[in-house]
Amino acid sequence: MTELEALLHPISLDRFQNEYFERSSLFIRCEDIAKASLVDTPMSGMVRATACAQPMRLRVNKAGSVVSPPRHFHSDRLERWAHNEYASGATLVLNYIEGLSSRSREFAARLGKCLDARITFTLFATPGHSQGFSPHFDTLDVFVLQTEGSKSWCVGPSALKLPTLRQGYLVDEKFGELPHQQFLLSPGDVLYIPRGTVHWATTSDQHSVHVTMDIDTATHLDLLKAALGSFHQNAEWGRRHRLALIDDPWEKVRSLLECLNDKDDQQRLLDLARREKWERER
Repeated sequence: MTELEALLHPISLDRFQNEYFERSSLFIRCEDIAKASLVDTPMSGMVRATACAQPMRLRVNKAGSVVSPPRHFHSDRLERWAHNEYASGATLVLNYIEGLSSRSREFAARLGKCLDARITFTLFATPGHSQGFSPHFDTLDVFVLQTEGSKSWCVGPSALKLPTLRQGYLVDEKFGELPHQQFLLSPGDVLYIPRGTVHWATTSDQHSVHVTMDIDTATHLDLLKAALGSFHQNAEWGRRHRLALIDDPWEKVRSLLECLNDKDDQQRLLDLARREKWERER
């Protein structure tokens, strides 16, 4: 069983790809509590490790606003700051936690291979009786894996179909009033949310720790950008500023498109599109 199949179980991979991926949200009730430990997420340990190894990847969300720690804080003081903010009701956000554990890093790599995507993990820790974020949508598809406590999720309509990373994620307050589905996640439960789908979450008397597995796929637009960039770097005509200098510019474009029929060129550009997309950090 692959990592993706383990995450989706008992939903089949074919059903997920044909009915849900990039289309519709999916809630999977845990049948094996071991699923909650697929990613290493002890909150205190993650906060300490992030404060020491990658302090700029720790932030909090408080009353709907993102707050970054003071830049001059050393690791011990940063860790205390994070725990104090959490105690006052803020949600802790730790980005790229797969870099803190070889086990999580290997899981992310294997999951990415299944989805032909770059997978990154973000940890969210929310105290009881709190809401970290107002209604919004993400610009990447995500799996939400609940690892501690519980959290109530509201999943509404799509605000923007298949948004890109450059498109905004804030939505009008009216989206919170529209009909929506509600799911209570407990340890081991999984929620898939396509990019562009409005959602928000709250805790009750329990705290919550969950991990989002962000699915960064290379799109047709990324492939087009890679092709244009490659042509620009390697063809003199692509660097000319005046189309008038070319007898038949469209003939040149058609000849380039014909080059894409070559299987080796196709694979080279696909690899280039993935590399350029995934080497960029959000």
